[in-house]
Amino acid sequence: MKKKGICSAIVVLLAVGLCLARPVIGGAAEDTEYLKKPCSVTVQTGNKEYEEDMEEAQVVLELYKVADAVAVQGNAGYVYELTEAYKGLTVKENPEREDWMALAEEAAKRTLAPEENRTPMDPDVQGNPGERIGTGSGLYLLVARGSDLETYTDVIQTEDGEKLVTVAKSPRYTYLFEPQLLSLPVGDPENGAAMNTVSSGNWVYDTAVALKTERVPRYGSLEIVKTLQSYETKEPAMFVFQIEAVLDGETVYSDVESLIFEEAGRQKIRLENQFPAGAQVTVTEVYSGAVYHLETEESQTVEIVADSAGLAEFINDYEEEQKGGHGVVNQFNYSGTGAFDGWEWTQISAGNPE
Repeated sequence: MKKKGICSAIVVLLAVGLCLARPVIGGAAEDTEYLKKPCSVTVQTGNKEYEEDMEEAQVVLELYKVADAVAVQGNAGYVYELTEAYKGLTVKENPEREDWMALAEEAAKRTLAPEENRTPMDPDVQGNPGERIGTGSGLYLLVARGSDLETYTDVIQTEDGEKLVTVAKSPRYTYLFEPQLLSLPVGDPENGAAMNTVSSGNWVYDTAVALKTERVPRYGSLEIVKTLQSYETKEPAMFVFQIEAVLDGETVYSDVESLIFEEAGRQKIRLENQFPAGAQVTVTEVYSGAVYHLETEESQTVEIVADSAGLAEFINDYEEEQKGGHGVVNQFNYSGTGAFDGWEWTQISAGNPE
């Protein structure tokens, strides 16, 4: 899994590091009314392709106040003063992008994965993607997660080691979000300078950011259950099933499975997490010999649901009038070399007894 970046607007804020103004000793305090004005942020999904499906993931946005914005004497800017819940974290004087990412990680661990038996912190503000979320000045931890999940954190492996992420799930996808930091308000830049905590002009109180989200497909399983009601032959009875899965008009799985009975009873095939959620899987019993007839439909279609198993069930019984015959199962294996472009063809006989 590739490492995820932070959202594009925050990259603007943090790529060169939020410029932290240094306090000036002595002198009259500047007017601090600019830090008392209300702020807001609008958080978008950041990917048009995700928007429709993400609505089913019940994503909620949470802001946790990590630090207050404290005005700097003699300068139109502010520095951070950590809130009680985040005491002990370190904000470097001239942080780089990597420093902010590390700080977000540590703040998220304290917020969402507390040590011992402490419960997770309550957010200062909540909202939904695309909505304007009102708040005050300060440094905030931005968390996106699935509101319907009891457990919504996970640890993934990246090139730089383990990373804490939050999770949301739609019927078809799992969304992974990296905790991020957001500073409000930001200085209105002049001459293309990056926005920061010092302003030589106007302050920006209403900002918009876009989540940079990674998503991965969810998968489900399939069970094929075969019941043979009576067994009247001397040799094994073979039953063969063709399995075809289609998702969004594209075939995503095609294979053949078989079961062999030496007595009446019930057997099953379980294909674990082989099918993307939402796929339509059609199972067809393509061979049952000449002495056993189907008492169910020969083809059954099930829709795959994530983290569960779809069921296709077939029942066969002994055919009183033996018709005779011979069955052959074509088995294809890919070796990568040889004739037929690397495909090897083997026939498995399943003959009827006399």
